[in-house]
Amino acid sequence: MMRGNTIRLPLRDPDGSTVHHTLKGEWLVGMGMSNGTPGLGKRPSRDEEEQWGNPLWYVIATASKKLVVYKWPLDAPPSVAIYDSFEEMHANIPPSVYDEAAVNAGLKQQPQFREVPLEGV
Repeated sequence: MMRGNTIRLPLRDPDGSTVHHTLKGEWLVGMGMSNGTPGLGKRPSRDEEEQWGNPLWYVIATASKKLVVYKWPLDAPPSVAIYDSFEEMHANIPPSVYDEAAVNAGLKQQPQFREVPLEGV
């Protein structure tokens, strides 16, 4: 069973205030700050920007086996979506974000590149 860290996702409450919605989980895409709030997120690739915009994306695997996608646009409040499976999540996030989440979850292998010594060094 996944132990999980406490993750705090800032979201707008209906009254307009910001509250931290908490969960137990592990970051698959993006990184959290020491207090559990989102830190460094992943932007879509240049090829994906037209369809997906340029927000920061985070994917969290929860202790309850769900996937939480936290999207933080530059010009709008953050949003969250919860999925039961990778298959369900796949069509709803940029392919580069999905691939990183799948690799970090152990569902896909990292692309392997042939190594060639650098000449002259």
